[in-house]
Amino acid sequence: MRKIKVAKAIIILIIIYVISIFLFFLIPKKPILTPIYELIETNVLPASTSTLITELNLPPEIKWKELYYEIENILEDAQEKYAVWIEYLHTSESISINSDTIFKPASIYKVPLAVLVMQKIDQGELTLETELFLSEKDHQYEFDALAKRGENYNISVDELLYYLIRYSDNTAVNVLERALGGYYTGIELMKSELGVTTFTKDPQEVTAEDIAIIFRGIYKKEYLSKESNDYLFDHLTNVMHWHNDRIAAGVPEGISVAHKIGNLDGIYQDAGIVFGEQRDFIIVVLNENVNGVNAKEIIQKITEITYNYLN
Repeated sequence: MRKIKVAKAIIILIIIYVISIFLFFLIPKKPILTPIYELIETNVLPASTSTLITELNLPPEIKWKELYYEIENILEDAQEKYAVWIEYLHTSESISINSDTIFKPASIYKVPLAVLVMQKIDQGELTLETELFLSEKDHQYEFDALAKRGENYNISVDELLYYLIRYSDNTAVNVLERALGGYYTGIELMKSELGVTTFTKDPQEVTAEDIAIIFRGIYKKEYLSKESNDYLFDHLTNVMHWHNDRIAAGVPEGISVAHKIGNLDGIYQDAGIVFGEQRDFIIVVLNENVNGVNAKEIIQKITEITYNYLN
């Protein structure tokens, strides 16, 4: 009798096991989604993100083609006078117009110069407290803030960087270039250390893509220590208010922008990073032979429409 009960128990266990195996393969599994923060941090998204976007309540996919046509409409007949680069920083998706055409960087050149100086600080060759000699020969334009302070005195690297980025001071350029070993040494360092192809002051040559490379490297902390990167971001997001009439004027109030304008005769451009509510992006708008008022309005419009598409 006892053997019969044991046999029945074994049979019941076997039946339960078979049923469980059957149900395991019969019942559909809920797909496993990679956490969005992992996708963002590794810059890897699935080939099709529509399901992911819906289930995680993310902003809609970017309609890049529509955005491209919108920018073309803004530029109208002036398209050959402009270069544009728009890049969503988490995936490196981008659109561009004339991005490999040579334009003049003007004062945007000061951004990679600042990065190289900060690299020297990270390497221990300079400190923010290091004092450099400012001579009369360093003055380039009378309107520069440092030119108005006189000449033949020592000034700290910290103060030079402050005027370089926030005031776009040209006297600071000459002093800091000398600290790097001279202008031509700096240009070679931009190629070898920052990964650009063309970014020169004499002659004035750059492409929108090379400017995007610099801002991408800053955003992703590829060039500097965290402390130095934060220091640079602080300057780029706190430029003098009269520099905020282009990209910064095209984003909603309260949105942070790390950027650098560039002005020369017939040139009124801007480039930087917009920290959107949902998406951060690079925007570069270069130009030549343009009217200042119209150029600033065009950059504002391109920024505004880009912000709306990405956020």
